[in-house]
Amino acid sequence: MRITVIAVGTRGDVHPLLAVAAALARSGHRVRFATESIFAAAVQQAGLEYYPLSGNFEKFHSGPAGVAFRESLDRSPAHFRRFWKSFLAPGFRKHLNEVIEPCRGADAIVCLPYLNFAPSLTELLEIPSFVAAVVPVLAFPTGEFPYPFSNKAGETGTYEQNLRSWRRGALMMRIGYEPIQAWREQVLGLPVQSWRESLAATQSLPHLFGFSPRLVPKPADWGEQPLVTGFWFHNLGAPYTPPPDLESFLASGEPPVLVGFGSHVGRDPGRLTGIVVDALHRAGKRGILVSGWGGLKEQGLPDSIYSTPGVPYDWLLPQTSAVVHHGGSGTVGICLRAGIPQIVTPFGYDQSFWGHRLHRAGVGAAPIDPVSMTAEQLAAAIQYATGNPEIRARAREMGQMVTAERGTGMAVEAIEEHMAKRSSVCAAC
Repeated sequence: MRITVIAVGTRGDVHPLLAVAAALARSGHRVRFATESIFAAAVQQAGLEYYPLSGNFEKFHSGPAGVAFRESLDRSPAHFRRFWKSFLAPGFRKHLNEVIEPCRGADAIVCLPYLNFAPSLTELLEIPSFVAAVVPVLAFPTGEFPYPFSNKAGETGTYEQNLRSWRRGALMMRIGYEPIQAWREQVLGLPVQSWRESLAATQSLPHLFGFSPRLVPKPADWGEQPLVTGFWFHNLGAPYTPPPDLESFLASGEPPVLVGFGSHVGRDPGRLTGIVVDALHRAGKRGILVSGWGGLKEQGLPDSIYSTPGVPYDWLLPQTSAVVHHGGSGTVGICLRAGIPQIVTPFGYDQSFWGHRLHRAGVGAAPIDPVSMTAEQLAAAIQYATGNPEIRARAREMGQMVTAERGTGMAVEAIEEHMAKRSSVCAAC
């Protein structure tokens, strides 16, 4: 089959779909991967055809506009609408126009829920689309847990309270509904849909969820259709030669605490770095600081802290004692697989949801708000995560279970099975 995979976002958004795309290619399919240029090398290294899309979400999220966008999600719909029109709508419309061409000639489309363009492309091109998500999405609300992008995502509510949080999320996301309808009518030549019609069209598509059912069991009220496969890991075990100074640092003392926030930091990365350094000192722990896109400061660090712009986590994690991170789904998955205790400092989006899930699963400390976080709080969480035998044992147990999951394999099998059924139905017509 010829399959087009479309992924726009941060590394935590794109790399899981890259894992699925690479697995599809290994299964004998021809895969075109459409994404931003920052990921072009990774796509080509996976042996996939690269199709360029504009933008750079990693850079956006690490800058002041990205910080403001995260903060707008927890404010009123009116505030979010103003931010949407000022910062997001132009790029949104551009991406909608860009995703049409790479899908022409394909037998199927696999894409993130971003932009919600899949139902319209399925209607236009008359080919099936699969929505691949790394977090529960609005198309499938549940009363078993709150909407993951809610500011109350970590709170345990009643069934009805949880459902209300999903309704509020729907109100926010409807702000992006109008551009989709304008695109359908003016660019695709398709009839405009009501909000309910648009939602129903999305719900009718096959959905694949790339997270572990051990961490988030499939809700009973989701019905049969959505499939929770397990995490989608990309490029595990790739050859890596660490710099000599990193090897020397790792060999010179006890396993360090890994600290990295991806592209997500607050408005003052210097302050955040100072808190991390102070907390590690108070906890009596060595540390590895992954500065990455998040802008953590590398200057003036003590000898007990090693700083790097990035290291393959699957190589580094087994050599650490705990991980402090922002709580993105991809980072949660790779840390779970490594069997390492986790401490989440959620900056926004779905990160609080994952932080509380990890804490309830017994594999880490309670999440800490990075805005109000103090060195004392972080030091206490580090000591709790590294010094509690039950947490370490539970993290190792979860690591074994997540490692045994066949996330990408299940996703590929689901796609192939759906396409085979569709072919048999078409042949019978």
